[in-house]
Amino acid sequence: MEGGHCSDQDFNDLYAAFYARINMTEAEIIKAAEIKADLKKRGLPIGKKDGDIFIAAHRIINDYTLVTDNTDDLQNINGLKFVNWKERN
Repeated sequence: MEGGHCSDQDFNDLYAAFYARINMTEAEIIKAAEIKADLKKRGLPIGKKDGDIFIAAHRIINDYTLVTDNTDDLQNINGLKFVNWKERN
């Protein structure tokens, strides 16, 4: 979400859940919290785990394109570039 904001609770929940396990930058964690808050605000859950949110945040912050066939869950994330490898020629 461009210029979006996340609640302290969203940030703290995501930070506690993942920072200790993976080496993410603060910018990526903040972006993940913004994505989660935006999806929640729009009533659009993403997958069954926050892992997809962290993958998306990492790709957005680093301006990477995600190659996946999990497009149903990811298509609602603003700013995420992805390619469905199963649909490639």
